[in-house]
Amino acid sequence: MIDAKYILVVEDNDKNLRLLKDFLESQGYTVQAAKSGRECLDLAAACNPGLILMDIQMPDIDGITVTNLLKKEEKTAQIPIVAITAMVMKGDKERILQSGCDGYLEKPVKFDLLLEMVQKWF
Repeated sequence: MIDAKYILVVEDNDKNLRLLKDFLESQGYTVQAAKSGRECLDLAAACNPGLILMDIQMPDIDGITVTNLLKKEEKTAQIPIVAITAMVMKGDKERILQSGCDGYLEKPVKFDLLLEMVQKWF
């Protein structure tokens, strides 16, 4: 069962991870952090978050590959995934959304847009 107030934040940059986690917790959400694609796969399967905020550029497994793997698994296929990325060149947003992400936010993240996106899924 998916936990509606539980968000998995996947981000390899400690500063970005802390900012996202602190902000979301201040808004009443329970937040679990994953610092790699592999850790995300493990936590998503074990904890059934209501939403995943996914960095796209990570050192071990990129966010697009992780998204594809999550969407192929019955247990995690229905979890909405929002990409949070510095990839803002022409065509990046479309490519990321076509890969299976349900939403897209640019870095640096604007907290009002983040909150709006999170509330869309809860």
